[in-house]
Amino acid sequence: DNLPILQDLVLIGGGHAHVHVIKMMGMKKINGLRVTLISRDIESPYSGMIPGYVAGYYTRDECHIDLLRLCSFAKVVMINAEVNGVDVEKREVCCSDGRPPIKYDVLSINVGITPKSLLSATQSLTEYPNDSSINQDLYIPAVTPVKPIDGFCARWDKILQRLKSIVANKLLPCNYSETITSFTITIVGGGAGGVELCFAMHHRLQSELKLLDPKQISKVSVKVALLSRGKYILSEHCPAVRTIVNRLLIEKHIDLHTNAEINHIEVIQNSSNGLKLQLISSSGAKYICDEAIWCTQAVGQVSAWLTGQTKRLECDQHGFICVGPTLQSVNIPNVFAAGDICHNVAHPRPKAGVFAVRAGPPLYANLCRYLHSQPLEEWVPQSEFLGLIGTGDGWAVASKGGLGVEGAHLWQLKDHIDRQWMAGYQNLPSMEDMLRRSSSGGSGEREQSLAA
Repeated sequence: DNLPILQDLVLIGGGHAHVHVIKMMGMKKINGLRVTLISRDIESPYSGMIPGYVAGYYTRDECHIDLLRLCSFAKVVMINAEVNGVDVEKREVCCSDGRPPIKYDVLSINVGITPKSLLSATQSLTEYPNDSSINQDLYIPAVTPVKPIDGFCARWDKILQRLKSIVANKLLPCNYSETITSFTITIVGGGAGGVELCFAMHHRLQSELKLLDPKQISKVSVKVALLSRGKYILSEHCPAVRTIVNRLLIEKHIDLHTNAEINHIEVIQNSSNGLKLQLISSSGAKYICDEAIWCTQAVGQVSAWLTGQTKRLECDQHGFICVGPTLQSVNIPNVFAAGDICHNVAHPRPKAGVFAVRAGPPLYANLCRYLHSQPLEEWVPQSEFLGLIGTGDGWAVASKGGLGVEGAHLWQLKDHIDRQWMAGYQNLPSMEDMLRRSSSGGSGEREQSLAA
């Protein structure tokens, strides 16, 4: 620890790939290297378990990685701040809290992405005015973007609290009436993420209603709807999967509307339950709801950091950093990127958590090779992968290639895979364990040194 610092590796964002890099930096220390993580959040959510959290299967702690604890284990400096500038010429990262720029020799970026800007509502209302997890530039009352995922759990908790308040108010003796109080959540986006959240929310809302007295339940109607801009939901999955999911939506009385691309939102004030939204599609169809969950195409946020620079990271038209098969920027050699924020020009892949998770090992390996001036190795993400879509009730649908099957055993498999991955970052080895492995020639901590 008293060795001179020869190089600085700065990591922006505590995403799935970076948590692997941080852990490995703790397991295999590189002498002379200082590693710094800059993250606006001190907990990193695992996207694969968020629908389970929504459904009520997981606690918050079970689906979040404690970045402070992970960095402490790896002896990585953690800066809890939001990045608002990267100067690739000066090799500096600027933060919004006004601290001095952070110098780097090598930079890696693994941050979330944000939904495409939503059209302004007709009236400027605030449902959650003090919620720091909401990007106010993209904010519309009662519209919750799923990404960036790091703030979604807090927003979901507020939606649940709003529903509970509405129900409690309805059941007060002074408010008694025969009128049924309705509450509708609409998920906008017919991809796998939107479908899985739709099932999870339906299960959770029905579970909350079952806690009421049967006489009270008859006074409250809670509905979930799913809107897809395309002719089909799950357009990237095979017909067999779509057939299963469509059947399950019908069985659960979840309303599905296809060819419903939303291009305008109106806020309705005169509701006994507070504000309501009217979502208007390009065809003019209108959908009324109390809360809208936005799970559509997203854009990168890196381009906003680079405004006014003469030398810039090359990004695609959606703001994603262009990287080669080594996860190295195509035009700035000492910058790497992984996860949703990057566009792999050689091997394009969908924005899915599975690719961010699997990018961790090749990213770590190539960062180490670059730091040691060694040739980088190409990584080819798999073109097909097993997709497991939970349905919120201990059931799941498996999708791979042209295969689509369903069953309780598939949910058990998904739960096992997710818990096992999380355990790798929650049950960290002790220093004694690492020393024991090292002395026995195991794969524990092995020190390397940078060239002076």
